[in-house]
Amino acid sequence: MTETTSRAGSAALYRAVWRWHFIAGLLILPFVLILAVTGGIYLFKDEINDTAHSRLRFVEPAASQLAPSAIAGAALDAHPGEIKSYTPPAADNRSAEVDILGPDGLKNTVYVDPYTGRVLGTLWDAGAAGSPAMYVVRKLHSLEYVGWLGNRLIEMAAGWMVLLAATGTYLW
Repeated sequence: MTETTSRAGSAALYRAVWRWHFIAGLLILPFVLILAVTGGIYLFKDEINDTAHSRLRFVEPAASQLAPSAIAGAALDAHPGEIKSYTPPAADNRSAEVDILGPDGLKNTVYVDPYTGRVLGTLWDAGAAGSPAMYVVRKLHSLEYVGWLGNRLIEMAAGWMVLLAATGTYLW
């Protein structure tokens, strides 16, 4: 094999690897963008929820807090149903949260001032997301809205990411 043939073969391999790297990048770009944006938003969910729902989540501290049973009773008086959970205030300036399953079958989080027993308001219970908006962001991040197809697409994108990393390492 001559030196020219060897260089031509090496250049052809480099171009082929570069082409596969480029194609893999184009295929996974939409998924990476969706995951990066929604993951970045979800990373700051507590700060976003605190800002968006400050009137529900923050209270003026007072001398002493009411008993949990009194706080839960105030929540039940305002929103009848069955108590599913009680979350005490995380800090002196935070409200207590009472999750109530209503007669309509929907679960709501009732925010109560732990010092006065005043109900500050409610939000549909979004579980770990903490608010309905963050629930949507979480579902977008996991592609649950697309269902079975979304799961398969993200698995394929993960495979292409492996190819992208391997070809990128070779090109480097």
